Amino acid sequence: MHTVRTDLAPGLPRVAGDQVQLQQVLINLIMNAVEAMPKGGTLTISSRVVLLTDDARQGKYVALEFKDTGLGMTDEQRSRAFKSVLSTTKARGTGLGLAIVGRVVETHRGEVRIRSRPGHGTVVSVLLPK
Repeated sequence: MHTVRTDLAPGLPRVAGDQVQLQQVLINLIMNAVEAMPKGGTLTISSRVVLLTDDARQGKYVALEFKDTGLGMTDEQRSRAFKSVLSTTKARGTGLGLAIVGRVVETHRGEVRIRSRPGHGTVVSVLLPK
């Protein structure tokens, strides 16, 4: 059985972008998380405003985080996550989901970050400028 939990910050600012493309990002990340938990698990979706101060990104961003309790990803899988075809551990699917997510977020001047360890789940963070 899959459980979905949410921790959504109230009053988030709007982000500029193509609604259909951003919906596809959310759908792909939810589907990837569910498929990474073949025996069930928990997907936690959270949102908040973050202030980035690094060299590449500065300013306020809306952060959407998708945390699953699934199989996790190897270092190699993470390094290839945004390539056109990713070799996945899933029984079905093309491996294109994260490539699409990466491209859409990039066109919206955002960033995608992945933290994961095999056997310990995955956290995918999407940062979109406010």
